[in-house]
Amino acid sequence: MKLLKFLKINKQQEEEKTSKKIIRNTAWVYAGFIFNTLIGIALLPFIISHLGKDAYGVFAIVGVVIGYTSLLDFGIGITLVKFISEYNVKKDYEKINKIISTAFILYFILAFIGCAVILLFTDYFVTSLFNIPENLMDVTRMVFAVTAVTFMFNFIFGVFGNVITGLQRFDISTKIQIIMKAVSAIAIVLVLYLGYGLLEFVIVSALLGVTGIIINIIIAKRLMPEISLIPRYFDFHYVRVITSFSFAIFIVSISTVTTLNIDKLLIGIFLPIEEVTIYAVGATLALVIWEIPSKIIQIFIPTSSEFEAKKDKESIKKLILNGMKFEILISIIFVIFCIIFSKEIFLYWMGPEFEKSAIIFNILMLGFFANNMAQPVGSVSMGTGKTHLIVPYSVISIILNVPISIFFIQKWGVIGAALGTSVVMIFVWLLFTIHSCKLFNIKAHEILKEFSKIILIVVFLSLLLYLLHNSFPPGTLYELM
Repeated sequence: MKLLKFLKINKQQEEEKTSKKIIRNTAWVYAGFIFNTLIGIALLPFIISHLGKDAYGVFAIVGVVIGYTSLLDFGIGITLVKFISEYNVKKDYEKINKIISTAFILYFILAFIGCAVILLFTDYFVTSLFNIPENLMDVTRMVFAVTAVTFMFNFIFGVFGNVITGLQRFDISTKIQIIMKAVSAIAIVLVLYLGYGLLEFVIVSALLGVTGIIINIIIAKRLMPEISLIPRYFDFHYVRVITSFSFAIFIVSISTVTTLNIDKLLIGIFLPIEEVTIYAVGATLALVIWEIPSKIIQIFIPTSSEFEAKKDKESIKKLILNGMKFEILISIIFVIFCIIFSKEIFLYWMGPEFEKSAIIFNILMLGFFANNMAQPVGSVSMGTGKTHLIVPYSVISIILNVPISIFFIQKWGVIGAALGTSVVMIFVWLLFTIHSCKLFNIKAHEILKEFSKIILIVVFLSLLLYLLHNSFPPGTLYELM
């Protein structure tokens, strides 16, 4: 009861203006992101030092495999968020129950397939596909087994997390994340400090993940007591509704997973497993910087769905412009600082042996910046049902990313992996942004008007940080901070 009171779960929540919901949700999303990021960054050196580069490389590879298996979602999750948000505006709980029950059964089938595929190919992954050291082969098999079973449970019952998101209660979902992250951090430190290894680390993480899902189930039911998972609610009509919208989301998801994970997969195939760790460290910090402005985009899908239901075209246009302005301003501030000080950041954070990770980070940041520009209009496209805008560019990204990354890896090693991914992101997502803005009737002069002040900020900030770095180079982590 104390937990429910802390989360402030109230079914009879007063109607809020959309602007108020956006502000509240944005604040909570960023509060959770800051907390989770600080914990993750602080723990990473500790985890790698206790597991070793090879074992952490195995952990990263398993994470990539699970990430690709999660594509069996086929975009159903985002589809649920869209329709729950839309039907909730109309208080149509019968349709909500039908689409949730239909999605739950689809999830059950797909989760079983995903788990079976991982278990079936585990031996091939361990002995043939990846460069797993012989002393870690047995442990890697067990890690794959644990993560496969955990994936199945989390995948099936993840539908309840989509209910919370669809109701736009990001405050509640963020509080859950903060609680579970804090508990997870304590548990992981304890396990590794006591001398346990990779397998125990993964088991503890898996159990805590399952606990988080159970909490989501309880809270979703409290927020919307009307929801029911009843087999008779399964409806082939809603299978068509889900698949007609989710196919495009599926393509976008493949593009996203490929962008974020394919390099680690390819490095694990072509290079020694410890190189995965070198890449993962640089990519982890790049991903953090990418997510700082991107977190607000979580709110754009249900918000734009609500505007679409109200036929409010002008608000959709403002949402895109404000989102782009926010993304670019926040992105450029962090990108400039981190690139100028990247050498010192990685030296004081991870140590001198991760100097190459700083180069990987700098390269990836340029690609992620291009992606940040495209995210507001991309998310609004999904929220308003205009998924046809983003699908062709996602397909192009998938087609180009793998061969270019393989070519660059063979030419320049682990740094080539980052270079290949960034080249593709810059090319594809800049084109997408230009094309999509035209279709939403956003003129070039409107964009320039919004961003003219940002250009001045960028020039001033770049000169200031460059002079600061050259005149007073940080000699310690304290000075850097």
